Amino acid sequence: MSDCKQCCGTCQYGSYDKTDGYICVNSDSEYVADFVEFNHVCDDWEGKGCE
Repeated sequence: MSDCKQCCGTCQYGSYDKTDGYICVNSDSEYVADFVEFNHVCDDWEGKGCE
C-alpha cells in the first residue's frame, strides 16, 4: 500500500506550472483545466512515483 497522500500534488494528472501552481489535466475529472492546490483531493486521483 502507498504512503502517499491522495491529493493533486501526488497525482499523475496534477501538472505543475512555476507561475500558476498545479493544474488538473485529467479529462475525466470535474476539475480538468482548473488551478488546484497541492492538497486538493478528488475521486479521480492516480498516483505518480510514490507507490
